[in-house]
Amino acid sequence: MRSSNFIFVLMGLLLCSCGSKEVVERVDTFFTPDEYKIVRPTVDTTKMLTLEELPIEVFGAQGIAVKDSLLFVSSTNKAARASIVSLNTNRVLVQVAPSGRGPSDFGIALTTKQFWYNDRGELIINTYDSRALKPINITKSIKEQGSYIEYSKSYSDIYSHEKYHSNKTVLPLGDDEYFILQKASYRDARECKFFPSRYIIKTKDEQYDFNLFLDVPISEDDPMLPMKILSDSRLFIKPDLTKIVDIHLLLDYINIIDLKRRKVTSVIEPNTPCYDQIGKMDLGENIKNGAFDADVTDEYILVAYDGRTMNDGWNRKPQWASLRLYDWEGNFIKAAQLPKIGVDKMAYDVNRKTAYFLNCHEEKIYRCDLSEFME
Repeated sequence: MRSSNFIFVLMGLLLCSCGSKEVVERVDTFFTPDEYKIVRPTVDTTKMLTLEELPIEVFGAQGIAVKDSLLFVSSTNKAARASIVSLNTNRVLVQVAPSGRGPSDFGIALTTKQFWYNDRGELIINTYDSRALKPINITKSIKEQGSYIEYSKSYSDIYSHEKYHSNKTVLPLGDDEYFILQKASYRDARECKFFPSRYIIKTKDEQYDFNLFLDVPISEDDPMLPMKILSDSRLFIKPDLTKIVDIHLLLDYINIIDLKRRKVTSVIEPNTPCYDQIGKMDLGENIKNGAFDADVTDEYILVAYDGRTMNDGWNRKPQWASLRLYDWEGNFIKAAQLPKIGVDKMAYDVNRKTAYFLNCHEEKIYRCDLSEFME
């Protein structure tokens, strides 16, 4: 039944695309993921990855991304929401994105690790805040020793969204094309009415919505539970722009979205609760500090994974994280252990086959050679 409905929806989209280019046709679909793929990751504890601390100092570091021997570090520093570091010298080359309300300022610099080059061959990283998409021109920022935003585009100019809904991530796909993760948030906190999470493909002529979590029940004990769980995820795009992966941080869900086929595959572990079980679970036993960050290549999805439950955290059980490798079909490849030093963020340099890890609390950055792991 779902397949036939999906065909009718696609036919409708084709017919709509032949009409006026001035009107954006919005098509809503309501379904759970098209396919569930159950995997059972195993960690090779005999292969312990080695982390080397780097002499890089960035105040308030909270996220990292890497490209062309440059490390992009987002931070809580109001004077500079991000720093660009040379991995050849381990020195900060420039600080960018000051805090403020102007078009070149950031409330906070967030990134999906999506890089691209403009017509002049300058390196750009797509960053955003709560109000707009603001790609940073890295090449020009380094050359001119300033903060240069390629452009600032308000979310209201990109797609049609509910009023007061600000919790979102936007990925450019091309000219006037975007993929949006609209995370769960509240319409009215007092009445516990919330917007379910959804995925959106926005082109010049249509807005296609994947409402995966429409029927998630509200917990009687904790009305905020759906928002807590479904809004905590990270979005990454395959470099060839054909697929997107949304990795949940509190549930063992890896949602892979095929943009051409408009299909969602959920990769889950055997004991992962289904979405309709949210609100009926013991939080301490079932909710994990699972994946805490990820990065992608044309071939693989790298997931930095914690695995401790909320009870483990309350009992101060030390982190013993692992690095997991999946392909873009959702198949688990391998995993290796990380040392017990505690890390919060990661980024992968495909040219050097090197991963970088960040401990936000101690503001320490580490390097890890993955040449053998990625074979």
